[in-house]
Amino acid sequence: GVGNAGAQWRMMVFAVVGMDSTSWASYYMMRGLIVIRRRTRSSASVDLHSRLMRMGLTFTMLILFQRPLQFIGICIRKALLLLSYVFPTDSWLARGLQGFVHYALDHNVILW
Repeated sequence: GVGNAGAQWRMMVFAVVGMDSTSWASYYMMRGLIVIRRRTRSSASVDLHSRLMRMGLTFTMLILFQRPLQFIGICIRKALLLLSYVFPTDSWLARGLQGFVHYALDHNVILW
């Protein structure tokens, strides 16, 4: 499901970005393997191979940047949700915080 926020567009953008980084990682690693197998320029080929492999690994490690941001987003969501229960349930502030948490900070949006 896409959750309460109807986050299809945001999730689609993430899917495109995720596929893009996967495609680039695959491309650089395959080119690195081709370069090292052919070794037409000996030491220059090995240097090019190592640079291509570093680029491929860099693209695969983009997830390491994303996970801490997702954790921070989940913590902020939980804190705002708990804060909304401090106020009376019929107050505009409690309803506003709960609406913001359920729509703007939906789990499906945070985890994209």
